[in-house]
Amino acid sequence: MIKKELREYALSLGADLFGIASVEAFGTEFSGRAQPELFVKGARSIIVIGLPYQPLTLATALRSEELLPFYDDPEGPEGLKPGRKQGHSMFLGHSGPGATWFLHDEKMVLYMELNRIAYRMSMWLNRAGAESFAFTVNVKDPKTKLAPFEHRPAAYMAGVGTLGDNCCILSPVYGPGIQFTSIITDAEMEPDGPLAEDVCLHCKKCVKICRVNALKDNRTHDGKACYCCYRCLAVCPVGTNRK
Repeated sequence: MIKKELREYALSLGADLFGIASVEAFGTEFSGRAQPELFVKGARSIIVIGLPYQPLTLATALRSEELLPFYDDPEGPEGLKPGRKQGHSMFLGHSGPGATWFLHDEKMVLYMELNRIAYRMSMWLNRAGAESFAFTVNVKDPKTKLAPFEHRPAAYMAGVGTLGDNCCILSPVYGPGIQFTSIITDAEMEPDGPLAEDVCLHCKKCVKICRVNALKDNRTHDGKACYCCYRCLAVCPVGTNRK
């Protein structure tokens, strides 16, 4: 009963994706990762919630050349000359070509919304008599870029989606453009996943479009080479809500 009520509460708060993973199964599958028991003694369940980017916001990652003149500084040293190199343009900043400000700004909205929903869900569980720990989204060490708990393995185990060739979780409905966070609790609930079928089509569009060869054929990702241009997400055909 608590699972049904919690799911309905999460959806009423605005969550689009909801899934539950077994802590025991997570520990078996991802024994080398930080374990939920570090945050909640006697943890039984990992609740994963997610929100997708708008499909057309994601599509702007493929339109940087068209949008560049409107985000450039005509007073800069090179003005609006075509073929300019990475430099002072907002579109060609530290994240490289195609990392549009539209995606960056929407990401901040998704972070705030997920943090709000996760906090409310955690407090709901506490009032129901369960211990819980809600993670804020994307908390990373500024030097190592590592997070205390990884939401992607949790999302996979919660049945939210499967791992794509672009090394992102692919939802059957929303595709790869999703932000996640997790809530750990000692409340025991029936797990949802993992999904029985692989969502990825293995079309390799994401691998082919990567300008720095950060994506490999064996679903591995070179984080040092990647500059988060989002192009591998924008070309992915997975997702029933995307045209």
